[in-house]
Parts: sequence; structure tokens; C-alpha cells
Amino acid sequence: MEATNRPDQPPAPDLIPTGEAARLLAVHPATVRRMIEAGQLRAIRVGTGHRRVSRADVLAVLEPLAGGAS
Repeated sequence: MEATNRPDQPPAPDLIPTGEAARLLAVHPATVRRMIEAGQLRAIRVGTGHRRVSRADVLAVLEPLAGGAS
């Protein structure tokens, strides 16, 4: 059975685990959890309560940090 996108639904966002988000942000996974709890990152819970964040949201957090680097 092949997975396909239904034309009446938007494609699923690129969701990543909090551990991967932590690696991208170069912070500890607990820091990502605190960012989620503080409202700095949006997350959804999947399966058994694990959180996923949008890769685009993580990159948006990185953008101001990268812009300030010289």
C-alpha cells in the first residue's frame, strides 16, 4: 500500500522530534521542552505523548541567532 497525499488535505508539516530540534538549536533537549512550555516553540503530541515540532519553527528560532553572527 503506497502512501499518497489526498488532494483535499494540505501536506503534513515537516515534524521532528524534540531531540533533533535540540541538535539543530545546539541546546539540551530539556531546553527545547522548556521553550515549548514557555510558548517559544509550538509542539504537538503524538503516539504515547512524545512531542514533535515543526522544522520550520525551529529554523525560525535559529534565524535571528544566525543573523547576529559576524
